[in-house]
Amino acid sequence: MAPDRDVRVLRKARNADVVGHFSSHAAAVVAWGGEMVKRLTKAHQKMNASRDQFNKAMGQHAEVLARLEELETLRSREQEAAAAQREALEAQVVAEREAHEAEKAAREMLEAELEEIKSQAARDAERLKLEGKEEFLKSPEFDTLLGRKAGEELREFANTELGLCTELVGLMFSARVVSRGVQ
Repeated sequence: MAPDRDVRVLRKARNADVVGHFSSHAAAVVAWGGEMVKRLTKAHQKMNASRDQFNKAMGQHAEVLARLEELETLRSREQEAAAAQREALEAQVVAEREAHEAEKAAREMLEAELEEIKSQAARDAERLKLEGKEEFLKSPEFDTLLGRKAGEELREFANTELGLCTELVGLMFSARVVSRGVQ
């Protein structure tokens, strides 16, 4: 019951001295005992309050960890969805580029074909024009038109010749009249 530092002193002392020493210390211990109980009670209450706060903090920590895990799960899902959407958009862009290139190639091919058709049409038109001229020259219509034109030319020529002849006759007549009048 005695502290270790007092054990040596108590062995050498007589029983009456020990009891006196013990009783002098017992009063101090009893006086300090109430204070000690108060301090121990307060320390115990603080410890319980700290434990309650710790348990509360651990509960909040567990809730925060659960919420963090939910958020990480949501973020990973969103990232997966974004990656899938990005892949789909990239595939769509590639498909649109390929379609654009195919349209461009088809347009170029059609333009080349159109140029070929135009040149063929020009050659065919020239050929038909020449064939048409030859056929027209061989046709009875050409003969009819040629005959009409020749007839018109002949009439014009005849009219011109007739006019000249008339003038010549008039001159000859005038020359005769003049020559008779001179004789």
